[in-house]
Amino acid sequence: MLDHDFVFTGFPNVIGCIDCTQIKISRPNENEADYVNRKGFHSLNIQMVCDPNFRITSLSARWPGSCHDARIWRTSALYQKFENGDVDGILL
Repeated sequence: MLDHDFVFTGFPNVIGCIDCTQIKISRPNENEADYVNRKGFHSLNIQMVCDPNFRITSLSARWPGSCHDARIWRTSALYQKFENGDVDGILL
């Protein structure tokens, strides 16, 4: 999934950048409170990783807005790859 043949200028061994963002949604009918984020609006918390060419290499778009970024990371398949030593590089 991740191509390791690239390097961010000045950042050796960096294989990508990771971040989460809140995407506003309409008020859901079920579990409404779970979707209210820390800023007070309904959202999904989306985690994405991109490579130096701005290609998306990992995306998780299933978490309610109240979910912390660290939880999304710890439950991701990419986290498991890092834990298992299957990825040689670092994320910014």
